[in-house]
Amino acid sequence: MARAGLLFALVGLSPAAALRRAPPPEPVELHSVGTNVSKVTMNTVGDNIKRALEGHFNCEAYPGMCQEPLNCQRHTVFNLFQQLRNTAGKSGHADLSGLCYGPDAEPFWSTCLVQKNLVLAARLHYEQTISGKFQDGEKQANTDASFCFIEGLCKDEAVTNATTLAEAEQLCDGRYGHDEWTRVMSVGRLLQDSKMMEQMPKDGAGFEDRSQTRQVALQACAKGHFHCSAMYCKETLCRDEKYIRKFGHLAP
Repeated sequence: MARAGLLFALVGLSPAAALRRAPPPEPVELHSVGTNVSKVTMNTVGDNIKRALEGHFNCEAYPGMCQEPLNCQRHTVFNLFQQLRNTAGKSGHADLSGLCYGPDAEPFWSTCLVQKNLVLAARLHYEQTISGKFQDGEKQANTDASFCFIEGLCKDEAVTNATTLAEAEQLCDGRYGHDEWTRVMSVGRLLQDSKMMEQMPKDGAGFEDRSQTRQVALQACAKGHFHCSAMYCKETLCRDEKYIRKFGHLAP
């Protein structure tokens, strides 16, 4: 079953799904469409990188991923190494190439980033999440909803349907500090924050505090989908009475 949630994996790897000639990969427990983050071994990452080298991005299967600003047809696995070296790039801007390694969430990425319709993207992603497309729908929704409340996104007034990627970067600067989110994907930082993996919510219970969600939010900034994820929160989970009762008390 495909795995992708509100905030994409630490490295966002599931490249074989988007490759034409690559054989099927072993299941990867780490993705970046949402807060669906669980343990992943470097062996698994290495296997997927090896498979990625054997093929190219499948634009026929994921056409929305091959348009501006995603342009996955231009990226190879070597972009991943550059991302790990330079995090958000030497320019200090978000690097969307990591999203190319988790194309199962194409409707979310392309509707938000290509069509620039954040509200529609939020609703589409919510429907896919609760339907169980990525994993157990209720567990994923709990994880996502707890993230939304803890990070204060349910009270956010800055992100609108017209928010651009450039504006989202400015919001990330204000929320977390420019250096924080532009360095979050570096190898050194990933190793430094490796203990975060042990703090991920178990059995769909949801996050408990910001020590668990901050890293995920920083990655959303670095990968260029913070505004997409914020709207997903505001438009769907934050309005659901069930999640308000469950996680509303966690809001700052």
